Amino acid sequence: MDDKTNLVKNISVELIDDPRLAIRTRASDRSFDALVASIRALGMLQPVLVKPNNGRYEIIAGHRRVLAARAAGLLTLPAIVYAVGGADAEVMKLHENICREDVNVVDEAIFLEGVMTKCGLTIPQLAEKIGRSESYIRDRLEMKNWDKEILEAVWRDDISFSAAGWLNKISDEGVRRDWLAIAVRGGITAAQAQHWYHQWSSGKLPEKPTEEIVEDLKSGQFVSVKKVKCSLCGVEMPLIEAILLYGHKECSDYWKIQQRISVDKSGGGDPNGGGEAPHTERQNNITQKEGQ
Repeated sequence: MDDKTNLVKNISVELIDDPRLAIRTRASDRSFDALVASIRALGMLQPVLVKPNNGRYEIIAGHRRVLAARAAGLLTLPAIVYAVGGADAEVMKLHENICREDVNVVDEAIFLEGVMTKCGLTIPQLAEKIGRSESYIRDRLEMKNWDKEILEAVWRDDISFSAAGWLNKISDEGVRRDWLAIAVRGGITAAQAQHWYHQWSSGKLPEKPTEEIVEDLKSGQFVSVKKVKCSLCGVEMPLIEAILLYGHKECSDYWKIQQRISVDKSGGGDPNGGGEAPHTERQNNITQKEGQ
Protein backbone atom coordinates (compact mmCIF):
# COMPACT_ATOMS: atom_id res chain seq x y z
CA MET A 1 0.00 0.00 0.00
CA ASP A 2 3.05 2.27 -0.08
CA ASP A 3 2.46 5.27 2.22
CA LYS A 4 -1.29 4.75 2.53
CA THR A 5 -2.62 2.93 5.58
CA ASN A 6 -6.11 2.63 4.03
CA LEU A 7 -7.60 1.39 7.31
CA VAL A 8 -10.87 2.53 8.86
CA LYS A 9 -10.34 3.81 12.40
CA ASN A 10 -12.61 5.37 14.97
CA ILE A 11 -11.05 8.75 15.74
CA SER A 12 -12.06 11.25 18.38
CA VAL A 13 -13.81 14.26 16.85
CA GLU A 14 -11.63 16.48 19.02
CA LEU A 15 -8.53 15.23 17.17
CA ILE A 16 -9.88 16.06 13.70
CA ASP A 17 -9.02 19.49 12.34
CA ASP A 18 -10.78 21.34 9.54
CA PRO A 19 -8.82 21.42 6.27
CA ARG A 20 -6.55 24.40 5.92
CA LEU A 21 -7.98 24.82 2.43
CA ALA A 22 -11.70 24.03 2.55
CA ILE A 23 -13.86 23.65 -0.52
CA ARG A 24 -17.02 24.63 1.37
CA THR A 25 -17.47 28.04 2.93
CA ARG A 26 -20.96 27.42 4.28
CA ALA A 27 -22.95 24.57 5.74
CA SER A 28 -26.18 26.11 7.03
CA ASP A 29 -28.79 24.85 4.60
CA ARG A 30 -31.68 22.40 4.56
CA SER A 31 -29.62 19.52 3.21
CA PHE A 32 -27.07 20.07 5.97
CA ASP A 33 -29.81 20.00 8.62
CA ALA A 34 -31.10 16.76 7.10
CA LEU A 35 -27.58 15.29 7.22
CA VAL A 36 -27.27 16.22 10.91
CA ALA A 37 -30.60 14.52 11.65
CA SER A 38 -29.53 11.41 9.73
CA ILE A 39 -26.20 11.14 11.55
CA ARG A 40 -27.90 11.72 14.88
CA ALA A 41 -30.32 8.86 14.17
CA LEU A 42 -28.08 6.39 12.31
CA GLY A 43 -24.53 7.45 13.09
CA MET A 44 -21.81 8.05 10.50
CA LEU A 45 -22.38 5.42 7.82
CA GLN A 46 -19.50 6.43 5.56
CA PRO A 47 -15.95 7.13 6.76
CA VAL A 48 -14.24 10.42 6.03
CA LEU A 49 -10.71 10.72 4.66
CA VAL A 50 -8.01 12.28 6.85
CA LYS A 51 -4.23 12.57 6.94
CA PRO A 52 -1.91 12.53 9.98
CA ASN A 53 -0.78 15.93 11.16
CA ASN A 54 1.48 16.14 14.25
CA GLY A 55 -0.51 13.70 16.37
CA ARG A 56 -3.80 15.00 15.01
CA TYR A 57 -5.69 14.53 11.76
CA GLU A 58 -6.58 16.98 8.99
CA ILE A 59 -9.63 16.39 6.83
CA ILE A 60 -8.94 15.50 3.21
CA ALA A 61 -12.51 14.70 2.17
CA GLY A 62 -15.79 14.66 4.07
CA HIS A 63 -15.55 18.10 5.69
CA ARG A 64 -19.32 18.58 5.50
CA ARG A 65 -19.94 15.23 7.19
CA VAL A 66 -17.51 16.11 9.98
CA LEU A 67 -19.31 19.42 10.55
CA ALA A 68 -22.61 17.53 10.67
CA ALA A 69 -21.16 14.94 13.07
CA ARG A 70 -20.03 17.73 15.42
CA ALA A 71 -23.49 19.30 15.23
CA ALA A 72 -25.06 15.91 15.95
CA GLY A 73 -22.90 15.51 19.07
CA LEU A 74 -20.80 12.50 17.96
CA LEU A 75 -17.66 11.90 20.02
CA THR A 76 -15.91 9.64 17.52
CA LEU A 77 -16.33 8.93 13.85
CA PRO A 78 -14.97 6.42 11.32
CA ALA A 79 -12.09 7.67 9.18
CA ILE A 80 -9.69 6.31 6.61
CA VAL A 81 -6.19 7.61 7.30
CA TYR A 82 -4.07 8.43 4.26
CA ALA A 83 -0.47 9.57 4.58
CA VAL A 84 -0.61 11.91 1.59
CA GLY A 85 0.10 15.58 1.21
CA GLY A 86 0.45 18.45 -1.23
CA ALA A 87 -1.42 18.31 -4.49
CA ASP A 88 -2.60 14.70 -3.97
CA ALA A 89 -4.61 15.59 -0.86
CA GLU A 90 -6.18 18.63 -2.50
CA VAL A 91 -7.10 16.67 -5.63
CA MET A 92 -8.76 14.04 -3.45
CA LYS A 93 -10.89 16.80 -1.91
CA LEU A 94 -11.91 17.94 -5.36
CA HIS A 95 -12.92 14.47 -6.49
CA GLU A 96 -14.84 13.85 -3.28
CA ASN A 97 -16.80 17.09 -3.46
CA ILE A 98 -17.22 17.83 -7.17
CA CYS A 99 -18.14 14.29 -8.13
CA ARG A 100 -20.28 13.33 -5.15
CA GLU A 101 -21.74 16.44 -3.53
CA ASP A 102 -23.58 19.55 -4.69
CA VAL A 103 -20.84 22.12 -4.13
CA ASN A 104 -21.71 25.75 -4.73
CA VAL A 105 -19.79 27.01 -7.76
CA VAL A 106 -18.40 30.01 -5.86
CA ASP A 107 -16.95 27.73 -3.17
CA GLU A 108 -15.52 25.56 -5.93
CA ALA A 109 -13.90 28.55 -7.65
CA ILE A 110 -12.28 29.70 -4.41
CA PHE A 111 -10.95 26.21 -3.79
CA LEU A 112 -9.62 25.74 -7.32
CA GLU A 113 -7.65 28.95 -7.09
CA GLY A 114 -6.35 27.95 -3.66
CA VAL A 115 -5.19 24.55 -4.92
CA MET A 116 -3.34 26.11 -7.84
CA THR A 117 -1.61 28.63 -5.57
CA LYS A 118 -0.79 26.18 -2.78
CA CYS A 119 0.45 23.39 -5.03
CA GLY A 120 1.99 25.47 -7.81
CA LEU A 121 -0.16 23.89 -10.51
CA THR A 122 -0.95 25.35 -13.91
CA ILE A 123 -4.45 25.24 -15.36
CA PRO A 124 -3.58 22.34 -17.72
CA GLN A 125 -2.00 20.39 -14.84
CA LEU A 126 -5.00 20.88 -12.56
CA ALA A 127 -7.42 20.04 -15.37
CA GLU A 128 -5.61 16.76 -15.98
CA LYS A 129 -5.57 15.84 -12.29
CA ILE A 130 -9.29 16.37 -11.69
CA GLY A 131 -10.52 15.21 -15.10
CA ARG A 132 -12.05 18.54 -16.14
CA SER A 133 -11.48 20.70 -19.19
CA GLU A 134 -9.22 23.73 -19.07
CA SER A 135 -12.16 25.95 -20.02
CA TYR A 136 -14.11 24.58 -17.04
CA ILE A 137 -11.37 25.78 -14.70
CA ARG A 138 -10.83 29.10 -16.49
CA ASP A 139 -14.55 29.91 -16.32
CA ARG A 140 -14.50 29.47 -12.55
CA LEU A 141 -11.24 31.32 -11.99
CA GLU A 142 -12.67 34.24 -13.95
CA MET A 143 -15.36 34.63 -11.27
CA LYS A 144 -12.92 36.52 -9.02
CA ASN A 145 -13.29 39.45 -11.45
CA TRP A 146 -17.09 39.42 -11.36
CA ASP A 147 -19.33 42.09 -9.88
CA LYS A 148 -19.50 41.45 -6.14
CA GLU A 149 -23.29 41.54 -6.00
CA ILE A 150 -23.60 39.00 -8.82
CA LEU A 151 -21.06 36.76 -7.10
CA GLU A 152 -23.04 36.91 -3.86
CA ALA A 153 -26.27 36.11 -5.72
CA VAL A 154 -24.67 32.96 -7.16
CA TRP A 155 -23.30 32.00 -3.75
CA ARG A 156 -26.81 32.32 -2.27
CA ASP A 157 -28.17 30.20 -5.17
CA ASP A 158 -30.43 33.10 -6.19
CA ILE A 159 -29.34 32.77 -9.82
CA SER A 160 -27.40 30.15 -11.74
CA PHE A 161 -23.74 30.34 -12.67
CA SER A 162 -24.58 30.42 -16.39
CA ALA A 163 -27.16 33.22 -16.05
CA ALA A 164 -24.82 35.21 -13.84
CA GLY A 165 -22.07 34.97 -16.44
CA TRP A 166 -24.23 36.76 -19.01
CA LEU A 167 -25.39 39.44 -16.57
CA ASN A 168 -21.80 40.12 -15.60
CA LYS A 169 -20.98 40.97 -19.22
CA ILE A 170 -23.16 44.10 -18.93
CA SER A 171 -20.56 46.78 -18.23
CA ASP A 172 -23.07 49.48 -17.25
CA GLU A 173 -23.08 49.07 -13.46
CA GLY A 174 -26.50 50.66 -12.98
CA VAL A 175 -28.21 48.52 -15.64
CA ARG A 176 -26.40 45.40 -14.45
CA ARG A 177 -27.50 45.76 -10.84
CA ASP A 178 -31.04 46.81 -11.71
CA TRP A 179 -31.50 43.74 -13.87
CA LEU A 180 -29.82 41.54 -11.28
CA ALA A 181 -32.46 42.65 -8.76
CA ILE A 182 -35.22 41.73 -11.23
CA ALA A 183 -33.55 38.38 -11.97
CA VAL A 184 -33.27 37.50 -8.27
CA ARG A 185 -36.88 38.48 -7.64
CA GLY A 186 -38.52 36.92 -10.67
CA GLY A 187 -36.14 34.14 -11.66
CA ILE A 188 -34.04 33.92 -14.81
CA THR A 189 -32.66 31.26 -17.14
CA ALA A 190 -29.28 31.37 -18.84
CA ALA A 191 -31.03 31.83 -22.20
CA GLN A 192 -33.03 34.78 -20.88
CA ALA A 193 -29.91 36.38 -19.37
CA GLN A 194 -28.17 35.96 -22.71
CA HIS A 195 -31.12 37.70 -24.41
CA TRP A 196 -30.92 40.56 -21.91
CA TYR A 197 -27.23 40.96 -22.62
CA HIS A 198 -27.80 41.09 -26.37
CA GLN A 199 -30.63 43.60 -25.87
CA TRP A 200 -28.30 45.78 -23.82
CA SER A 201 -25.33 45.47 -26.20
CA SER A 202 -27.54 46.41 -29.17
CA GLY A 203 -29.16 49.33 -27.35
CA LYS A 204 -32.61 47.72 -27.23
CA LEU A 205 -33.18 47.63 -23.49
CA PRO A 206 -36.33 49.32 -22.17
CA GLU A 207 -35.89 52.92 -21.04
CA LYS A 208 -33.73 53.37 -17.98
CA PRO A 209 -35.42 53.63 -14.57
CA THR A 210 -36.19 57.06 -13.21
CA GLU A 211 -35.13 57.98 -9.69
CA GLU A 212 -37.32 59.65 -7.10
CA ILE A 213 -36.57 60.76 -3.54
CA VAL A 214 -39.40 59.73 -1.20
CA GLU A 215 -39.91 59.60 2.56
CA ASP A 216 -39.81 56.19 4.21
CA LEU A 217 -42.87 56.23 6.48
CA LYS A 218 -41.31 53.70 8.88
CA SER A 219 -37.95 55.36 9.43
CA GLY A 220 -38.84 58.95 8.51
CA GLN A 221 -35.72 59.01 6.32
CA PHE A 222 -35.69 60.19 2.70
CA VAL A 223 -34.56 57.44 0.34
CA SER A 224 -34.01 57.05 -3.38
CA VAL A 225 -36.52 54.84 -5.22
CA LYS A 226 -36.00 53.67 -8.80
CA LYS A 227 -39.12 53.44 -10.93
CA VAL A 228 -39.96 51.87 -14.28
CA LYS A 229 -43.03 51.73 -16.46
CA CYS A 230 -44.95 48.49 -16.71
CA SER A 231 -44.43 47.11 -20.21
CA LEU A 232 -48.11 46.14 -20.40
CA CYS A 233 -50.10 49.01 -18.92
CA GLY A 234 -47.56 51.82 -18.94
CA VAL A 235 -48.14 52.72 -15.28
CA GLU A 236 -45.00 53.64 -13.34
CA MET A 237 -44.03 51.41 -10.42
CA PRO A 238 -41.02 50.78 -8.14
CA LEU A 239 -38.33 48.74 -9.89
CA ILE A 240 -38.16 46.33 -6.97
CA GLU A 241 -41.77 45.31 -7.69
CA ALA A 242 -41.00 44.39 -11.30
CA ILE A 243 -41.00 40.72 -12.22
CA LEU A 244 -39.67 38.78 -15.18
CA LEU A 245 -42.29 38.19 -17.88
CA TYR A 246 -41.91 36.04 -20.97
CA GLY A 247 -43.73 37.08 -24.11
CA HIS A 248 -43.54 37.56 -27.87
CA LYS A 249 -42.57 40.99 -29.10
CA GLU A 250 -45.65 40.89 -31.33
CA CYS A 251 -47.87 40.30 -28.30
CA SER A 252 -46.29 43.22 -26.46
CA ASP A 253 -46.71 45.48 -29.51
CA TYR A 254 -50.33 44.44 -29.88
CA TRP A 255 -51.00 45.22 -26.23
CA LYS A 256 -49.49 48.70 -26.59
CA ILE A 257 -51.67 49.37 -29.65
CA GLN A 258 -54.76 48.34 -27.69
CA GLN A 259 -53.71 50.67 -24.90
CA ARG A 260 -53.45 53.61 -27.29
CA ILE A 261 -56.90 52.81 -28.71
CA SER A 262 -58.28 52.67 -25.17
CA VAL A 263 -56.76 56.06 -24.36
CA ASP A 264 -58.12 57.62 -27.58
CA LYS A 265 -61.63 56.34 -26.86
CA SER A 266 -61.53 57.72 -23.33
CA GLY A 267 -60.47 61.11 -24.63
CA GLY A 268 -57.60 61.36 -22.13
CA GLY A 269 -53.84 61.29 -22.32
CA ASP A 270 -53.46 59.00 -19.34
CA PRO A 271 -54.04 55.25 -19.83
CA ASN A 272 -55.92 55.39 -16.53
CA GLY A 273 -57.63 58.69 -17.33
CA GLY A 274 -60.97 57.30 -18.34
CA GLY A 275 -62.92 54.22 -19.36
CA GLU A 276 -61.93 50.81 -18.13
CA ALA A 277 -58.62 50.65 -16.25
CA PRO A 278 -55.85 48.79 -18.16
CA HIS A 279 -55.30 46.37 -15.25
CA THR A 280 -59.01 45.48 -15.25
CA GLU A 281 -58.99 45.04 -19.04
CA ARG A 282 -55.98 42.73 -18.78
CA GLN A 283 -57.71 40.68 -16.11
CA ASN A 284 -60.78 40.36 -18.36
CA ASN A 285 -58.61 39.18 -21.26
CA ILE A 286 -56.98 36.56 -19.04
CA THR A 287 -60.39 35.42 -17.77
CA GLN A 288 -61.70 35.06 -21.33
CA LYS A 289 -58.69 33.00 -22.38
CA GLU A 290 -59.05 30.71 -19.37
CA GLY A 291 -62.70 30.08 -20.30
CA GLN A 292 -61.90 29.04 -23.87
